[in-house]
Amino acid sequence: AKGETVKQILINGKPFFGTDPKLALQSLSADAIESVEIFEKKSEQALFSGIDDGVREMTVNIVVKPSHRSRTSGKITVGGGNDERYLLRGNYNRFEENKKFTLLGAGNNINRGGFTTDDFTAFTNGGKPSNPVSAAAIGKGFQAQQSGGVNFSENWTTKTDFNASYFFNHQTNQNDRQIWRQNFLPTGSFTTRTVSAGENANKNHRFSSFIDQKLDTFTSFRLTANLSVSDNFGFATSQTDNRRGDTLLQSQGGRGSDTEGSGVGLATNLLLRHRFLKQGRTVSANLNFNLNTTDRHGATDAKTDYFSTTTQAFTRRDTLNQTDDRANSRPNYGASLSYTEPLTKAFLLELNYRFSTADNAADRRVFNLHENSEPMFNPTASAAYTSAFASHRTGVTLRFVQKSLTAAVSAQKQWSILRGSFLLKNIEIRQPYDYFLPSARLDFGNGRARRVNFLYETDVREPTIEQLQPVVDNANPFNIYLGNPDLQPERTHRWRVVFTQFNKKTQAFYNANLTASLTDNKIVTALSIDTLLRRTSQPVNIGEQFFDANGAASCGWRFWRQRFRLNLTANGAVSRGVNPINGASNLTERLSASVAPRLEFRLADTFEISARAAIRYNQTRFSLQTTLNQTFWIYEYDGEMSVGLPQDWRINAAFDYSLYVSKSFGATQGVPILTASVSKFFGGRTLEMRLAVIDILNRNTGITRSADANFIQEETVRSLGRYALLTATYSFNRGKSKKEFRTAD
Repeated sequence: AKGETVKQILINGKPFFGTDPKLALQSLSADAIESVEIFEKKSEQALFSGIDDGVREMTVNIVVKPSHRSRTSGKITVGGGNDERYLLRGNYNRFEENKKFTLLGAGNNINRGGFTTDDFTAFTNGGKPSNPVSAAAIGKGFQAQQSGGVNFSENWTTKTDFNASYFFNHQTNQNDRQIWRQNFLPTGSFTTRTVSAGENANKNHRFSSFIDQKLDTFTSFRLTANLSVSDNFGFATSQTDNRRGDTLLQSQGGRGSDTEGSGVGLATNLLLRHRFLKQGRTVSANLNFNLNTTDRHGATDAKTDYFSTTTQAFTRRDTLNQTDDRANSRPNYGASLSYTEPLTKAFLLELNYRFSTADNAADRRVFNLHENSEPMFNPTASAAYTSAFASHRTGVTLRFVQKSLTAAVSAQKQWSILRGSFLLKNIEIRQPYDYFLPSARLDFGNGRARRVNFLYETDVREPTIEQLQPVVDNANPFNIYLGNPDLQPERTHRWRVVFTQFNKKTQAFYNANLTASLTDNKIVTALSIDTLLRRTSQPVNIGEQFFDANGAASCGWRFWRQRFRLNLTANGAVSRGVNPINGASNLTERLSASVAPRLEFRLADTFEISARAAIRYNQTRFSLQTTLNQTFWIYEYDGEMSVGLPQDWRINAAFDYSLYVSKSFGATQGVPILTASVSKFFGGRTLEMRLAVIDILNRNTGITRSADANFIQEETVRSLGRYALLTATYSFNRGKSKKEFRTAD
């Protein structure tokens, strides 16, 4: 919206289904919507104190028609197709003046998420015809999902708001993929080819709730709680070979692995706020407790054969057969205090202090398995440790607010210490940190039709205890990981400028933003590749500064009686950093750019069409092995059309074509995806029958091309192809007349 990412979606000004916007979108049908409001919401602190701090959050508020606020409505979709494909979706809404209840559920095995952002465009007509299954809904691999949830909210009194929701999700994903990778060394290169197949499944239960309570005119509190419980399992098999250059076989091997695990996450927060008679004078306290626990069991069985690169004769075989059990517990606590005082009508002073502590206890036990013998404990790959990270941060912020100008300067001082004990290796770590963290913000326009925003900030990222632990992870014999107890924190300076302009009458917008950052002591991955082409990765600090920047620009406007809309977007990014390879510093420079125009035309509910084209450019340059520098292009073309016919018939079609062009990856590859459907409405659109054929050309394949510190890679994933789906959708809205029950624009 206006070129910015939407961070929150409200229904009638209230949060819905916790912080998950997709669930809020799925719960309503188009005919229930009176309007869609897009605005830059002020921060909670600004709303509470009455003093604008210039902080904004792009927000969408869906306003429900008054006639629907005390109604029962819902929609049920049932569909089936060839090869046992199915689609089930449904929602039930009961809206009263001060109470809302929503029940929803979905299930499918056609690579669609239970609730996606496509649901938003489906009922808001946000620039795309409401096709049944768009090309974008066809994902990688073979996916199935079952999900459901319930949300309840009520204004108990004029001073008390309550909201609670529960959501369940079960997703399985089968993957059959091939990876081609060209790796380079300070001298020479080698090629890796991997063929793998596997399946993973995840179950997740999420519960969230909050209560807002006004104690009196000046005092309030908000208590929030979020709980998640998850279970997962997966198994995979793979075959890999490594060749010097692209011909001489160095090694090949097979690997099988399976994992299963569970986790519990709890997050609670209590916010206490009090404002005084003097506007701008406030005090607030924040208390939080979080807990995350995970348990995981894994098993790996791998065999690797090595060959002479001169005679291609077999030389040796390595085997790995082991189990890996891990348990982690991460409780953390925090408390903060903030006081604001107006110095003058234009100046506001804020004093703040925060204390936090994060504990971590981890136990990893690895056992080697041998035939006809007991499992043997492997102390080299095992680890048991505890850690405690405590920090104190205190600071002062001075704000200037006057009409359309807001400025703020902040200075924060942070003291922190990391203590850790590696129990199996009798190693102690004690890392104190002391940082000065300034920031500045300048805002012209304060969220009006035209706005310019400047931001400078600094932050520090300490190494995790997992990165610090001196333990070898050899679950993949070709890719070994080793921690580094000598790591130091990295510090980042970040600059950002944003320009937006929006004309409410013509719906024209212009947006541009640029972000740049400079990082000292960057934590990167150092690679060590031995003579048998086995990779060992280890996190290290680099002395050179790491630079990256990215920017985007977009504009859009309507014309010819508001029936045409043209959008233009452009993006670009550059980065420059060093990654050590076998002790040599490899300077990697990346450049990417894209441009995409989109044209839409809508003639009421009779005819809709849109067309988009995108050109994406990627360039990677290496200081080592410059012959492997690469450039590749991706061309994307897509179009959608929806035609309304007499007697409530409708035809939809969507076409998506992606073209991958690069000399480094060999032949040019194109992936055309064509989808079409025909539908018939009955009973004033209370019932819809639809027949759709997805991927008519049967060409769906997931292709990803990428470049990293010392390789270029192409990944191809076999994915769900052509199928037909017949669906029936029934919509109900108790008490509505046929005339009122129409799909809203």
